[in-house]
Amino acid sequence: MKKKIKAQFLWVFWIIYLEFIYRIFVVGSFFDKNTLIVILFSIPWIIILSIFLNMFNSKINKFLNAFFLVLITIITLAQIVYYNFYDSIFSFFSFTTGTGQVMQFWEIILDIIFGVWYIFLITLIPVILYLIFNSKLFEYKKMSMKRFVINICIFVLSF
Repeated sequence: MKKKIKAQFLWVFWIIYLEFIYRIFVVGSFFDKNTLIVILFSIPWIIILSIFLNMFNSKINKFLNAFFLVLITIITLAQIVYYNFYDSIFSFFSFTTGTGQVMQFWEIILDIIFGVWYIFLITLIPVILYLIFNSKLFEYKKMSMKRFVINICIFVLSF
């Protein structure tokens, strides 16, 4: 039997992957000092996600990992569409105040989505593969107390 990958490592890869896609298609470059800073500041969030998504039994952990993977991917894709529409970065303010306007511009938003279809493709193919093969590739065991303490220590030290 092949050894499965711990689900915590999925988040390290996935957050950096989404950051790579975002920086290439919105910022326009990936290899600069700002990318390193963003990745370093992502570490605490990756740790928090890993802790939260591996605190329960394997069935719940599997569901939570899939749910949050899809949710974070949708938010990233919404950010890319928003940027292509408004030429501005998505913010909490625009999320809370501008959501009612989406229905007024749905045709334009669809045009933007069709215009950046390749971004959706390279972002959604790994998600679809994950949803199909996650049971074969990843293990969703409840995090041990030792691992929990180590992650909390890393989290505290990362600030």
